[in-house]
Amino acid sequence: MRTEKLAAVLAAFSVAAASAHANNGEGYGVCKSGFADNTVVSTESRGKVTIGQLQVDDRVWSYNEVVGKKGWSRVLSRVGGGASYRIMADFSEPGSSEVTKACWIIKPAG
Repeated sequence: MRTEKLAAVLAAFSVAAASAHANNGEGYGVCKSGFADNTVVSTESRGKVTIGQLQVDDRVWSYNEVVGKKGWSRVLSRVGGGASYRIMADFSEPGSSEVTKACWIIKPAG
């Protein structure tokens, strides 16, 4: 049983590492698109705000496709401008010490 768990963990890390090197997430894996900066999201400390109002260190309730679970993403940085920008974040599932990277491409509303 322990060997099966170890194999599953190693497989998950391999997938995450491969996507981080092969995509536009600058080490954060595949950047997810389709969000507008006027999309309302829930933050841990400031309640509901738009994506455009997010600040570094805000924790946003989100879904992480790498682990297939919902949890908190802590905003680490906003990168880029013009037609779109990226939000880079650390994701953690409630009650877990595991942290994965996340990246979203945001398009200005308009």
